[in-house]
Amino acid sequence: MHPDVRRKKPPTFRMPSTWPIAAILCIAAVLGVLLAPRLFPRQPPNRLADTSPGPRPPVPPNPPEEPTAVLPTRESVPAPSGCPEGCTEHRSGCDIKGNISYDHIYHLPGQLFYNRSKISPERGERWFCTEEEARANGWRKAKV
Repeated sequence: MHPDVRRKKPPTFRMPSTWPIAAILCIAAVLGVLLAPRLFPRQPPNRLADTSPGPRPPVPPNPPEEPTAVLPTRESVPAPSGCPEGCTEHRSGCDIKGNISYDHIYHLPGQLFYNRSKISPERGERWFCTEEEARANGWRKAKV
């Protein structure tokens, strides 16, 4: 660098004098957005409000419910016996499919892959009447 050329000093930037006010307004706006729902909760207009003067008539009690018929569940219906090791053919009441893909998995009616599972007894696949039978024979429940 030539000795006659002087290096200019870089300019210094000064904040405008209004910056504290702008910062305060920004903080207030953010706090207002965050706190307004808690300070002033929105309430829907009560369109069903009773505006008539005087006491309201008493509300009649609900009528007693009639007993409903108890439908048999899977647990209350006795399971057919005769498949402790699993059935090689489908029998009524023995609707659990024991499928071998990579593992011994059993599928319950209504599960995702129940309808896709085909039972091949020659491959060792079985039908079970209860989940207990399937688990006792080393099968695990399908995850889906």
